[in-house]
Amino acid sequence: MKNKIASLLVCMLVITALFSITVSAIDIRFSRSEQLLVASSYGKSMDLKNNDVVIELLQQMDEALILGYLEDLVSFGPRVTGQTSCEAAGTFLYNEFQSMGLEVRYHHWTSGSYTSRNIEATLPGVDETSDEIYIVCGHYDSVAGSPGADDDASGVVAALGAAYLMSQYSFNHTVRFVAFSGEEQGLLGSQRYVTEAVGNGDNIVGTLNADMIGFTQYANDGNLVKIFSNTQSHWLFTFTSMVN
Repeated sequence: MKNKIASLLVCMLVITALFSITVSAIDIRFSRSEQLLVASSYGKSMDLKNNDVVIELLQQMDEALILGYLEDLVSFGPRVTGQTSCEAAGTFLYNEFQSMGLEVRYHHWTSGSYTSRNIEATLPGVDETSDEIYIVCGHYDSVAGSPGADDDASGVVAALGAAYLMSQYSFNHTVRFVAFSGEEQGLLGSQRYVTEAVGNGDNIVGTLNADMIGFTQYANDGNLVKIFSNTQSHWLFTFTSMVN
């Protein structure tokens, strides 16, 4: 499990850090074919081995820290949306993000009979002319009867790990680290979050969502990371594949 989490964390760090360092690395106003071309050209031109920020980030990655986050989340037991254990896990995540010096808030939401909260931590960009936002996220709720180590504590701790390392640096563009609840009931928390973001006019350029990254069926697939995208984000898929 720790190998897969570490693999995705590396991918998250490289992608998010490079996008945030580079102003308008890929212009989202391009057509889909143009986005793919730019992603391809940009990806091939990167010298990751000599990128100082990326090297420093990877050197500081601590598997023990990631495993500790995972054990902490699992210790709450099943984290069913709306139940005490899920709310306690949300408080834990809020406090962890806050300890990193990030701007943290609860995003409260209600859907039908469910009431809960997402946890959002923001690392503000230093380029005052940029309104671009990049999101790294996962969901911290689980199904009943399961502590949700893979689904999806694994994804949340990858976001936590990325936040821990990236919070020690400054980037041009804003990066948000978000832990959603209500996923197991039908993406409720993330839907409410997106609705609010659209209403606010947030310019979300790219999102890396980690879900169930801590399991592998075969030992030799321990470092395999599967990447999925929708049509609009295929340029990000192309870029991520190159970096990974």
